[in-house]
Amino acid sequence: MAPRARRCYDDANVNILEVLEVEHGVLLRTLTLMDQFAATRPAANALQEMAGMVTRLLLAHATMEDEILMAGLEAKATGDMRDVMTRHHASHVDIERLFREAVEEGPGAVPATLSATAFTRAHICQEERELFPLARQALGEAELVRLGARAEAYLALIRT
Repeated sequence: MAPRARRCYDDANVNILEVLEVEHGVLLRTLTLMDQFAATRPAANALQEMAGMVTRLLLAHATMEDEILMAGLEAKATGDMRDVMTRHHASHVDIERLFREAVEEGPGAVPATLSATAFTRAHICQEERELFPLARQALGEAELVRLGARAEAYLALIRT
């Protein structure tokens, strides 16, 4: 599935879902590049190094989702929403495990890498389909903007 076009956002009124969608676009492109690199059958250490870099990007992104968006949703979470949140958090753990396994795989890293990127791509799409609409409905624009400011501050911190 090709990533859909992402819109730019106004930094003064950034909504956390817009920040996350832009991040998702970057991550989806990075996963595609990783798949293309894996298809060239690179040396195991080169693929492992790339998998390690992607793992760090994904962990930083998952931290933003879990500690800012999910924390913001926690007080408003109902049974169904809590189930979705739990499932998405569990997927973050699975993604970290899959990429860690790809890094540790050595010469057999290509299949493990392709498995990790496919799972991650599906998770991102599912998150935008399931979690984001729930967050939009539960939090409202003012709270999404407040969380967006926190997300921007977090991104500024990790980029320094």
